[in-house]
Amino acid sequence: MTPTTRDLLPFLKAAPLQISIAEQLLALTPEAALLVHRDKQRILAANPAAVTLTAHTRKQLLRLSLPALLAGFSTGNCASSLSPDERQYTLNLGNGTRRLVNVSCRSLGDDVPWAVVVLSKTVLHPYTTPIPPEQWGSNFLQALEGVAAFVNNRQADSSINPFLLHTVQALVQARLLGMYRAEAGAPQARLRAASLPEHFLPEHISAQELASFRAATSWSRGERPKNRLQVLAHAADYRFLVTAPVGHEQHLIGILVVGDQERKPPAHILLTLRTLGKFLYILIREERLRQNLQRQIAEKNGTIQRYQDTIEKIPVGVIYTSADLRTKYLNTAAETLLGYASPEARNWPVQDILIGPDNLHIMLEHASQGETIQRLGNNTRLHHRNGTPFPAQIQVIPLGQGKPPFPLLILIEDLSQRRAIELRNQQLEQRALLGEVTSIFAHEVRNPVNNISMGLQLMAANLPPEDPQQELIGRMQTDAQRLMRLMESILAFSRGNNGKAEPLDLTVLLENLLSRWKPRFIRQHVEARLLRPIETPLIEGHAAALEQVFNNLFSNALRAMEDGGTLTIKITSRDSRSPKSVLQVDVADTGVGIPPEIQKQIFAPFFTTDQKSGTGLGLAITQRIITSHRGAIQVESYPGSGTVFHITLPILKDSR
Repeated sequence: MTPTTRDLLPFLKAAPLQISIAEQLLALTPEAALLVHRDKQRILAANPAAVTLTAHTRKQLLRLSLPALLAGFSTGNCASSLSPDERQYTLNLGNGTRRLVNVSCRSLGDDVPWAVVVLSKTVLHPYTTPIPPEQWGSNFLQALEGVAAFVNNRQADSSINPFLLHTVQALVQARLLGMYRAEAGAPQARLRAASLPEHFLPEHISAQELASFRAATSWSRGERPKNRLQVLAHAADYRFLVTAPVGHEQHLIGILVVGDQERKPPAHILLTLRTLGKFLYILIREERLRQNLQRQIAEKNGTIQRYQDTIEKIPVGVIYTSADLRTKYLNTAAETLLGYASPEARNWPVQDILIGPDNLHIMLEHASQGETIQRLGNNTRLHHRNGTPFPAQIQVIPLGQGKPPFPLLILIEDLSQRRAIELRNQQLEQRALLGEVTSIFAHEVRNPVNNISMGLQLMAANLPPEDPQQELIGRMQTDAQRLMRLMESILAFSRGNNGKAEPLDLTVLLENLLSRWKPRFIRQHVEARLLRPIETPLIEGHAAALEQVFNNLFSNALRAMEDGGTLTIKITSRDSRSPKSVLQVDVADTGVGIPPEIQKQIFAPFFTTDQKSGTGLGLAITQRIITSHRGAIQVESYPGSGTVFHITLPILKDSR
């Protein structure tokens, strides 16, 4: 039995390998085999079958590199055994011609740089089996039916390239089938499909060359080449090459190319390609029209989506109706105002969801005839689905041109919030006027009260200490002093912050303030603690005003801890939900706490639980100062356990 190269591999792997022994072993097999150096890509030995197949002498082969003999071949991917999947490469023959061969490669081991390459003639492609003349017509009609079926049934993402290679190739009876297609906006045609991985076809054909392929052409070996493709086919030792236009002379969009190295051109090849070129032209045009239509639909849908997104974001209610006044769309604001979901109200008569004045439906009918209703009264009242009325302003815009009736765009603005804002502004104006009057009143009253207090002091000094009137004068002096403190608080509340804001280190301010309060804390058995970070960012504020804030909080804390306790001031820096960072100060005491029903009122002016000495303006002034610093103050209290005031102030931009 004649051994194969696979049978000889164990002997070739024996070490040390000698070239002469390898040649003798390779000569035992009828297969064309080469011993090669994997790293240097050089041929070390060749058997007689390889000499015959390549048309090179043994000496010529030993002087050639593998890439020079086999175009595009490399031993870098040689397997550890002869691969059953042979690949085709172009063999450069010694007589100057080329042919396709099957190539398999096997490495002799990872520790040695040698490999065995086996060459064999290519087997005729199944598509090159000649078709009997009586069967050609039937096959031709079947191929055309396949084209029509592909056009009618293909999915949106399918491509004509696999169809071209699998359906048409059997009809043209050739191994090489390729198609060029013109590129949009580029003066050239690009190779879109090729049935052979190793081919001579260039990647692009210029527009000038493309014009020479407007008619079908045929070339066979022995004829003089007339264009670049025929020149390349001749150099690749092809037996024939046929080209046909895809399109027509006035509109050429591509070229069909068919060729083979081993067999003659089949019968009717020119007629076949011309017909297929026309069918493919229709197919490609249909594909382009479909792509353009899909792009236009996508653009239209994108535009509609952008419009809907815009309409959804505006705070005005929007209703879109058909020409017969049936609801087609409501945005979110309209759904909220009227209480109807857009899908639910679709195709309802608009008067069934837009419940308002009796003449509203008549005005909508006039608008559908082309009359724009700019404003439908500021006192118009519409009704929510649950019957709740609300003031609204309505604008109706007819859409479209030509003959009415037209679809309508109805804009609804809820005036409830606007009127609430107007009422709030009126109240603020009244409060501002009242504050100004109160400030003037406090300023004017302060001097007479001061005179009364001085007069009472003079009367007390002129009377003996044991005089019964001394007690009455003392009570009157206490009331005068309380009235004076009230006037001072009213003036402080009305003045707000004076002076220019400056960068402040809140830690330094609190440390200085606590040192001044230390004697009072000691007398009342209160332990004061300041918890702060290593580095405290600066804030922008008024030192005197912020001292007043913490003086008020410390004073309230001492009143809440009559039997002693702990006062804790904690400073933290944190990120707020807004883009700005804030400094938070928590002032916590262990006093009696604040009842829940009182917590909501403690920042109201003149509200106090200390009827003896409190004015009710301390926390109101505190809140006003914090608000003027663009900050916030909140209270959290637990009756019987203590109270915490949370103050947040914005951090100075450059001190984070």
